[in-house]
Order: sequence, then structure tokens, then C-alpha cells
Amino acid sequence: MEVQKVTVWQIIKKSFKDFYDHIFLLGGVSLIWFIIVGPLVYVGLAGFFLKMPFPVIMNLIFVGPLTLGVFYLTNQLIKYKDSGLKDFFQGFAKFFFRGMFAYWMSLLTMVILLVDLTFFINFGNRFMQYLSGIWIYLIIFFMMSQFYFWSLLVEMEDGLLKIYKRSLLLTLDNILYSLGLFLIFILLVAVGVITAGVGLAVTFIGFLGILANNATYNLLIKYGIRKEFSTPYNIA
Repeated sequence: MEVQKVTVWQIIKKSFKDFYDHIFLLGGVSLIWFIIVGPLVYVGLAGFFLKMPFPVIMNLIFVGPLTLGVFYLTNQLIKYKDSGLKDFFQGFAKFFFRGMFAYWMSLLTMVILLVDLTFFINFGNRFMQYLSGIWIYLIIFFMMSQFYFWSLLVEMEDGLLKIYKRSLLLTLDNILYSLGLFLIFILLVAVGVITAGVGLAVTFIGFLGILANNATYNLLIKYGIRKEFSTPYNIA
């Protein structure tokens, strides 16, 4: 049963306020994440194409836990808990295997969708090429669901498959809300690129974690799964 309705705009305002209140902590954590994960993604891709297993394995092991460490920290911050850099490392350790397997699951899903999209685009039949649009929509839908997936991983103790399913259902049931979040994500990436990557390094994952956790927790309140904080949740 729905207990409240909060707009994307309210979530964005709260997220900006939360980020600003912890700007040095989140900027530092974002930079640490970017410095480590950026090279891991680069060498992982290079290793895949050059058939070098070690960099691929390093990517598959550490990217997920590092990302979940940020989501754990930001989950604490949006609830107005006294948190610091230690929470990033605690989240990394606490959810290491959870983050690793979640990353594999997300990566595999994206690879399958991209392979299917490539197949339909390169198909000789014009009708089949038109059908490739369906896979574009599926990719966007999947990317929107990731806002909830990674947030739910630190918020709830359910198994990965149940959380994966819940994130898809939340997206489907709140499609315009999710699309608004996705557009903010695109804007965030665009601003980061325009600032020559500097803005992306110090704000991207920190703000993304704040935004995703706020958006997800709001939906959990909406469906009566979680209760509001003692501090007012909405920003008028």
C-alpha cells in the first residue's frame, strides 16, 4: 500500500543537500574509487581483448566490492548516521562477496543484452534491424534498475536473485520516476566529461550513491517496507 508520494525533484534536492553536507568525505571517497576502479575497468577490457586473464580477474574481483563500499557509506549518510571514511572500507569488507557476485550478475546481463542488440543490428533483414530498438529499451530499463539493485544490496539481507527481481519490479512499477533518475545520471556523466574528467572523478560515484540510496529508500517507504527517518525525509 502506498503511504506517500515523493517526486524525483524532491529526491534530487535532498541528494544535493546530502552531498553538499558531506562534500569533502564524498569527494575523497569518489576520488579513491575512481583512481582504483578506473584502471581496473581499463585493464580489464584490455586484458579481455588481448586474452590476458590476470587483469580481467582483478576487475571481476574488486570492482563490485569497491562500488558496494561506496553504496554502504552513502546508505548510512542519507539516514543521517555519524559516518566516515571507515564506513567505505567496512562496506567493502562486509559486502565483499556480495558485491563481487552482484557485479558478475550485472555485467553478464549487460553483455547478453549488448550481444543481442548487435545481432539484430547486423542482421540482414530490415524488419529484424527495426526490432533492435526493443533491446535498446531493455538496456535502458536494465540500467534504470541498477539504481535500486545496488542500493538494495546494502539495505536488505535478501539473496541476490530476490534483490535482482525486486529492483526490476520497482523499475517497472515506477517507470517515470526511474526514467527521471536515469536522465540525472546521464547529465552527471555529461558534466563530468565536459570538465575533462575532473568532476567525474570527485563527484560521480559519491553523488550517484547518495541519489540511488535516497531514491530507493523513498520507494521502500512508499510501499511500507521501511519507515521515515526521525529527521524529515522530504525537502519541500
